[in-house]
Amino acid sequence: MSNKKMQDAIRLINKGRVREGKKALEKLNRKTPNDYDILYYLGIAQTKLGELKSAEKNLKKCIHINPNASGDHAALGDVYKEKGENKLAEFCYKVALMLEPENPYNNHRLGSLYRRLNDTDKTIYYYAETFKYMANKTDFFSDILLLVDENMI
Repeated sequence: MSNKKMQDAIRLINKGRVREGKKALEKLNRKTPNDYDILYYLGIAQTKLGELKSAEKNLKKCIHINPNASGDHAALGDVYKEKGENKLAEFCYKVALMLEPENPYNNHRLGSLYRRLNDTDKTIYYYAETFKYMANKTDFFSDILLLVDENMI
């Protein structure tokens, strides 16, 4: 696998050119099947494109390769959240949080899921946990302000 080609594909995805990035990753995947990094970013791209079945398959492969990577569990949780499979999403997010408790995004994902489910107490708890690590990040504060606007808190 060419590291530059992989980085180029990731840049495309991050710039919103997800389809192009996905095509580049698929080409790399044909040359190096079951490469952990390719599968992970391919799963991320597929999730962004709504290709949830393929994303789920690739992210499960990543978890099989490296079951201790919290990002894989969190990304799989995102797939389940998009599919409306909230219990599976919750499970994946909690595994991610268990594997990497200091990662604020794991708390944020749980807070976001509970917000979607209108569970105010859990939403507040997990967003508060997020703030312990991300007090200087405004995107998390904007989520709390939305809760206030929606009279959830």
